[in-house]
Amino acid sequence: MKFVKINNFWWRYDDKTLLDDATVYNVNEFGKMSNLDLTNEKITEAESWQALNWQETDVYNNNIKTGWLSPNGTFYGCKTEYHSLQAYLVHNKKEKQLEKEGFVKITKLRFNDNSTTALFPGRYYNKSLSPTVAQIEYLEKQSGINCDEVFNYFEKYDDGIEK
Repeated sequence: MKFVKINNFWWRYDDKTLLDDATVYNVNEFGKMSNLDLTNEKITEAESWQALNWQETDVYNNNIKTGWLSPNGTFYGCKTEYHSLQAYLVHNKKEKQLEKEGFVKITKLRFNDNSTTALFPGRYYNKSLSPTVAQIEYLEKQSGINCDEVFNYFEKYDDGIEK
């Protein structure tokens, strides 16, 4: 498959169309743009959407404050509305699987709100799961993120047993 990066996002290029009158499709294949001039754009070949480098796009950009925080403390920034898309495209998993594996979800609870909140969804799937020391250390260094839900859970539970 052929892809082109437009407006900080990858699109699948329909190579049956000419570069100066191109059609591209988004990851869901429902959204499309037509009549584009891609003559001066770099066309990239990849076997799948997941094989593309999503770094520095809205799906994976560590300059964005919201995203996923892995159990080892690695942050994967994405726009709030792209958590599920990042799970699929970057981690090759469903959002629910990342949660089950103990990823912390850093998100905006309301789209029109400027506050950012760190959530630990993993406890809903596995009561013995708790945020890791690496996750806590990362979150303690961040400013402007409400971590009450993560920190309260970390202090309230020890090996999955409520104190």
